[in-house]
Amino acid sequence: MGTWEFGISSCSQPCRLLAYSILLLLALPSPGQEARSSGRIGMPYDWTHRHVVFSNPRSLKSARVVFAEPRFWHQRMRRDPWRRPRRLPQRVRVDWSVNLGAAGSRIAPGMSPAKYSFDVGAGADCTNDFVVFGLNLAGGSGQATILGYNNLYTEPLGAGFCSGTGPSVKWAYNTGGAINTSPVLSLDGTKVAWVAGANPPVFHVLTTGTIGSNGASATSPVVPGAGNNAVDTAISFGGVGDTRSSVFVDYNGDVAYVGSDDGVMHKFSGVFHGVPAEVSAGGWPLQIISGANHKIAGPVFDSVSRNIYYGDDLGIFTFIREVGSKAGTCIGQPAPPCWGNVTFALGSATHPIIESPIVDSTAQRVYALVGGDNSSGTHAIALQTDTALSFSSGASAPIGQSGANIYAGAFDDNYYTSPPTGFLYVCGYTAAPSVANPVLYRIGFTASGKMNTLKDSSSLTLAN
Repeated sequence: MGTWEFGISSCSQPCRLLAYSILLLLALPSPGQEARSSGRIGMPYDWTHRHVVFSNPRSLKSARVVFAEPRFWHQRMRRDPWRRPRRLPQRVRVDWSVNLGAAGSRIAPGMSPAKYSFDVGAGADCTNDFVVFGLNLAGGSGQATILGYNNLYTEPLGAGFCSGTGPSVKWAYNTGGAINTSPVLSLDGTKVAWVAGANPPVFHVLTTGTIGSNGASATSPVVPGAGNNAVDTAISFGGVGDTRSSVFVDYNGDVAYVGSDDGVMHKFSGVFHGVPAEVSAGGWPLQIISGANHKIAGPVFDSVSRNIYYGDDLGIFTFIREVGSKAGTCIGQPAPPCWGNVTFALGSATHPIIESPIVDSTAQRVYALVGGDNSSGTHAIALQTDTALSFSSGASAPIGQSGANIYAGAFDDNYYTSPPTGFLYVCGYTAAPSVANPVLYRIGFTASGKMNTLKDSSSLTLAN
C-alpha cells in the first residue's frame, strides 16, 4: 500500500475528526494545571513556534513521535484549511501603531512579541485575543516593561473588524528590569515567561491579573500584586546578564531552558503548572564548552531527540543531551545532561551566531545561520545537519557577504508538505559594493531532503 502519509489537509473527514480529537485530549490539562473553558482550544504563538517546525510525517511511526508536542498541533491548526477558523474579511484592513512609552522603549533587535488566540475554532476575538510586548527599557512608575494589548483587529479609520482605531491595553506592568529577549506564553494564555537582562539576569513567570487595576498604558503601568491579583515570580540566576537568550519552555515537562552571558545554560522547573524554581541538581546548571563569559543565543529543545540546540558569540553551534536523549553522544560519554561531543565552528568572535537554530522535529534536522564562515571569513552561511550533529550529514550553503548579523530564515509552505519541493528563505547581503545591499536568498533541497550547497538562482536583491 506504500508509505502512509499523515497529511490532515488531505485526510478524510473521519480521519480529521480523529486527529483533532487527539488534539483536544492533548490540550486538556491535568488536575491542578491550567484551567480552560469547556470545548475551547487556545493557541499561543511566540518565538519558539518559528524555531521548532514539523515537516509532514510520512508514516504513522514518524507521526506518533510528534503527537505529544503541542507545537505540532499548533502548526497543524495554523496550516490546515479544514480546521482553520474563519479569518477576517479580505476587504478589512488591519493596520495600527502604538506608543510603547519613553524614548528607546522598543522590542530588542531580533526579538518578537507573542500572540494568544483565545479559541481557534471561533475565529478572531476582539476581547480575548491578545499580543504581549516585552520592552528593552527599565521599568518605573511611568514606564511599563511588559504590555498586553487586545482589540487587535482594527485600523486607523475605525473600519476594522474590531471597533476603534487601535488596540486596547489589556494589562501593563512594571516588573523592573529591561527585557532584551522574547516572551513565551502558557497554553491557556494566563501566564507569561521571560528573562530580564539585568546583572544578574532574572527569570520571570507572570500570572496576569483578572481583578483590580492592571495598568492603563505603557506610561501608566502598575506593579503586579499592587491593587490587583497578578503574581510575578522572579528568580535571579547566572553571574552576568542575558543579551540574546530567550527562554524556551517545554510544555510537556513544564520546564524552561535559558542561557546567561557568563556562558552557562540554566533549567527551571514548575514553570506554568507548579512553583517556578531553578534546577540546581542532577548536572544543572551547565557551563558551556567554550568557557566563561560567552553570550548564548536562545536554546531550542527538540522533544523527539530530547536535545537542546544553541549557538554562541564565538560562532559555535552545538547541543546538550537532556535526560532521555536519543541522538548523539557526549564528551567523555557521561550520562545526560551533558554537552554533545560535536561542535560546528561556523563563525568567530567577529561573526557570532546571534539567533536560535531551527529544528525540524519530524525530519530530525537542524538549521543554523551565521554571518561569517569560519573557514574563509568571506561568506555568511546556512547549515543543515541531523539532530546528532553528524559531520557526515552536514550541508552548508553560502548566502552572500560576511560581516553582518544573520537572523533565522523561514521555510515556504511546500517544505512542510514535502521538504524536497520546498525552499528555505534567508535574508543576507550582496558581496558588492557593500553589505548595505540586502538580498532574500532561496535555498532548495535534494530528493532526500538534504539542503543544496548553493543558493537558488531566484534569490532577490531587495534594495541598494
